[in-house]
Amino acid sequence: MDAWEVAGRVADVTAVPGLVTGFIITFVQLRKTRNEAAAARQASELSQEAISRSGLLALVPQLERVEDELADAIRANDRARALGHLLTWRRKASQLRGLLDVTSLGKEKLLVSIQESVTLAAESRTLMLGEDEVDMLAVLKDALTSISAVTDELSAVASAQGIKSGGGENG
Repeated sequence: MDAWEVAGRVADVTAVPGLVTGFIITFVQLRKTRNEAAAARQASELSQEAISRSGLLALVPQLERVEDELADAIRANDRARALGHLLTWRRKASQLRGLLDVTSLGKEKLLVSIQESVTLAAESRTLMLGEDEVDMLAVLKDALTSISAVTDELSAVASAQGIKSGGGENG
């Protein structure tokens, strides 16, 4: 047997364990990569949830302020301010609804209440824009009641989230 033949046989014998070792290493690396990808996906979802919760906590006091300012405009019989606050409510409440849709906080009842308040605000605004003389309290009563119910529920949700995230009450 010459050196080339011996080298060939050695190569044949060592190729199988090398091949098996290569497959094992590849399998382990694929599994590790899959686990890391799952962990990265979970971290991304948790980050998105945290950002949405932060947005929620920031929007709640703004919506409460809109509610208060709308009530003040009604008491002052200030149509222009009331119209502006109704529009602000619609925009901010819709924004909030979007945030709640991507978090675990989006309870169906709350989402429906928000949508109802947005719809009532839009209808009230349309009525006020369509007539020169309106009884603002009569036109806005249902919208304001709906808005108040939403802000009450949101305050409770925000308080619970502030406590869960280590913060205090916002509002």
